[in-house]
Amino acid sequence: MVLEKHRPGRMEKSSAAVAGSESELQIKQRKRRRLQFAVLALALLCTTTLGWAVSLFQTGRATGLIDTTASVALTPLGSTIRENFPIVLYAVAILILLTNLRSLKGRAMRGFVPALLGVLLLYVASATATQNITSTLTFLTLIALIALTVWSIGLEVGDLVVLGRIGFAIAVVSLIMAATTDKAWSDEGEMTKGLLTDATLAGFFPQMNPLGMSMAITLPFVFMFKRRWVRVAGFAAVALTLLMASSRTAIIAAAIGLAVGIVLRITRRRSRVFLGYVAVILILTVSVVVPVTAGSGAFTGRGDIWHASLSLIPDKPIWGYGPSAYMHGGAVSNILGVAHWHGHNMWITFMVIGGVVGLVALALFWFPALHTSLLIAREGNLVPATALMTTLALGIAEVQIRPSEFDGVAWVSWVSLFAIAMLVRKPREATQEG
Repeated sequence: MVLEKHRPGRMEKSSAAVAGSESELQIKQRKRRRLQFAVLALALLCTTTLGWAVSLFQTGRATGLIDTTASVALTPLGSTIRENFPIVLYAVAILILLTNLRSLKGRAMRGFVPALLGVLLLYVASATATQNITSTLTFLTLIALIALTVWSIGLEVGDLVVLGRIGFAIAVVSLIMAATTDKAWSDEGEMTKGLLTDATLAGFFPQMNPLGMSMAITLPFVFMFKRRWVRVAGFAAVALTLLMASSRTAIIAAAIGLAVGIVLRITRRRSRVFLGYVAVILILTVSVVVPVTAGSGAFTGRGDIWHASLSLIPDKPIWGYGPSAYMHGGAVSNILGVAHWHGHNMWITFMVIGGVVGLVALALFWFPALHTSLLIAREGNLVPATALMTTLALGIAEVQIRPSEFDGVAWVSWVSLFAIAMLVRKPREATQEG
């Protein structure tokens, strides 16, 4: 399936024509943007995953680990990498920024300013709720740096193909691991919930959910591949990996995103912005209704987490309970008797941790990206909107964008959100893939 409203082959022909008319300078700039974006995204992936992957290959997977949902125990080497790799990430981001300094003059800031305001609001909420904000300040500095670096690159719509390529590569590596080593599989005995196999595929991730969510978010971007056979292969590999990971929320979110993409494709372009916002409202409604109406123990224990979280909101509705709410000794954890690290719903988690201020910050992160993606959909390219609908739907029962921790699927959720919000839009190129 191609998420562009063209007859088959037209997109490829038009891209080839544009590529042929590009000057050497334009080609050089395109390659530079995509290289910088790829390096940044891979550095983010390594920040969240490399320490776990090294530990996995050192000791394999384990079961029944305490204080973690992962099926991998961090080794000394893995822990060292996890603690220190952010230094590499900072160096990469600063190098990209320095390289792009000369090109920043006149750059539109419509997506960048809201992102910084969102970071500032999260800081104010955290500082008001708790005195110990060192870890939160480190996290928010990283988010601000990601936003600044993405903005400095000056990405165009076609450059988002980089996320499809990385997702495809992760899928291929995961499938190769699945065929060659037991370390790729997570098996929790009776708790295992594999759809296609007895165990669930986790690849080089600490558990299957980050793999599944990574596949769901990157799946739409494989439709930007130029050659049809590569698109088909990319979709097949990413979709198969998603199913083998057996992350129910990720599978449902991917289905919702693709369904919205199909609906937008068969409608008139002038109606796409309106219908896109209708889809957003429906997804947000489900995100609220499901936790409020779920029974205790529903959705593999999420119901209890939701009820505990919702019961706390009236007491601190403005600033929330701070970043430790779901950790040991936190407000939610004290009710449940165990730490759950987040609220398994993006909106509830932001509300509990940051209150109404946190929700405003979340809206500042999301709205510019959603609006830009729908404007691009009206011009012909449905991939950004489909990807964001998928990411938004993940928030129904997961926290793909967390207000205080950078781990799991954060490597792609944050960078894709900022990349789409800060796209440099050129009307004549809006319907062309990369």
